[in-house]
Amino acid sequence: MGYGDIVKTVVSINEETIPIKIDDSNLPQANPKCTRREKVVYTGLLVKEFRSGNYLIAKKNIMSGIAPIGAIVYYHYRTGSWKNAYLLVDMWFKVAPVGEKKIKINDDGDTIVVKNLIPLSDLSDDQIAEAKADIVNNGWKPSDYDPVDKLYYYWVKQKERKPIKVFTFNIFSIDDIDKAIQQLQQFKKELAKARVKTVVKSL
Repeated sequence: MGYGDIVKTVVSINEETIPIKIDDSNLPQANPKCTRREKVVYTGLLVKEFRSGNYLIAKKNIMSGIAPIGAIVYYHYRTGSWKNAYLLVDMWFKVAPVGEKKIKINDDGDTIVVKNLIPLSDLSDDQIAEAKADIVNNGWKPSDYDPVDKLYYYWVKQKERKPIKVFTFNIFSIDDIDKAIQQLQQFKKELAKARVKTVVKSL
C-alpha cells in the first residue's frame, strides 16, 4: 500500500444510469454577479491511505444530466450580495426513476423542477454525530473536503433503519406465479418512493 491507494470501498453505486435534472430557472436572481449554483453527484465512499492516516473520501462529479440509481445529489443555490444572501437553498436528493415534478423550496412559493430525484430529509445534529462516531470507530478520518458524514448516514445508517417488507406467496399454479411476478414488478416501481428493504418469502 502506498499513499493515495484505496484501502476499502465502503459504498459503490453501480446501478442503471438514468437522466436527471434540476431546473432552477424560475428562482429569483437578486444579483447575477453574486448568484452561485452547485450541483454535485456522489456515487460512493472510499477509504484512502495518506501520510496522516486513512481518510474516508467521496467519489463525485459535477452533475452532467445523468447519474446511476442510488446516487446522491447535492444542490446549492445562493443569490444576493457578497455579504448577504437574498435566497439560499441547500438540498440533498437520491437518484430514483420517479419522473419529473415541481418542488416548493420555501414559504415564498419559489419552486424548482427536478427529474428522477427524491428529496432527502435534513439530518439532525445527533444523526450527523452518529455517522461521525461510526467513521471514527472504523479507524477512518473524515475528509475535510467532502460531506462524508452526511453521505455515510444517507447510504449506511439510514439503510440499517429501513423497515422490512415481507411478501408471502401461495404458489399452486402458473397463474399464481404470474400474479406474484406482477406484484413484485409493481413494488419494484414504487420501491424508490417507499424506501423500504424488501424480503421476499415464497411458500
